[in-house]
Amino acid sequence: MDSLKIIWAGVFNSDIHKKNISISEERTTSLFELEIPIEDGGISYLDGEGTKIEVGTVMFFKPGRKRHTRFPLKTYYLHFTLSFPKFKSIKNHIRSRKYLKSSSLVSIKTS
Repeated sequence: MDSLKIIWAGVFNSDIHKKNISISEERTTSLFELEIPIEDGGISYLDGEGTKIEVGTVMFFKPGRKRHTRFPLKTYYLHFTLSFPKFKSIKNHIRSRKYLKSSSLVSIKTS
């Protein structure tokens, strides 16, 4: 059965939740993660590669990747699971295309 299950959602503010810490510990993502920054901030790292955190950007992380953040970070976040077995053949087709990168971080500038 196809499903999307939201595990965590909210607002994260490193000035409150990680006070006096400049960088988060590296962790392995276990869920899909979506972040929409509220303010320009630090740098989000995925497998050692950094991306500047900016308002108007949407960041998407797939499970199983190493990530950490250089603060500050103020963002809306959503952690979720996906299960769409009917679309596995489409997903495999998309992955085979040259124009798509295999990176798990997708950063989309919206403004």
